[in-house]
Amino acid sequence: MSRATFEAAYKHWGELIDIEDEAVSAALDAAECEVLDHHPNNTSDAAKIVRVLKYNLEAGGRHDRRDVEALDRLEAWLTESPDRSIADR
Repeated sequence: MSRATFEAAYKHWGELIDIEDEAVSAALDAAECEVLDHHPNNTSDAAKIVRVLKYNLEAGGRHDRRDVEALDRLEAWLTESPDRSIADR
C-alpha cells in the first residue's frame, strides 16, 4: 500500500469513528482494513495502527482477525531492530 493511501485511510477512519450511523459503517470498515493491513514503516505508522487496534479492542475485537494480524506485523516490526526508536528520529 502506498504511503498516500495509508495516510488517506487513517485520516478517513479518524473522521468516521465518532459517527454512529449505519450508512458510514462500510466506509469505516474499509478505512480500518486499509490501516490494519498496512506494514509500518516508522513510529508514526505504528502509532496510527495502535490507535485503530485500541479502538477495535475496546469494541471487542474484529471478527476477521485483522486486529490480531496487525499486532503480529507490529511485533515483527518492533523486533527487527532493538534501536528502532533511535533510528526513527
